[in-house]
Amino acid sequence: MLGYVLSSGTYGTEEHRIANGVRASGGSKLRYLWNRFRVPFSKKDPRYDAYARLYPVFYRYRILLTLLPFYRLIVRRKKAASELRSVRKA
Repeated sequence: MLGYVLSSGTYGTEEHRIANGVRASGGSKLRYLWNRFRVPFSKKDPRYDAYARLYPVFYRYRILLTLLPFYRLIVRRKKAASELRSVRKA
């Protein structure tokens, strides 16, 4: 436990965040990636408001929501590639 806390730094590391996410999704890396790729369509989803603030055009014209996952992959491709590498390690 002490090693985990000391290796996390002030704000944690991407590897620890992903390992915790994989553990929270039942230990399945594929399910973790699916949840990261998927966007909330329903207002009942707790992530809906955050996504609506980040991508207002997509939520104003709801037909565009089908394109949002691909937009996120293209715009944030460096982060997506880094996260994919970390998921492989986890």
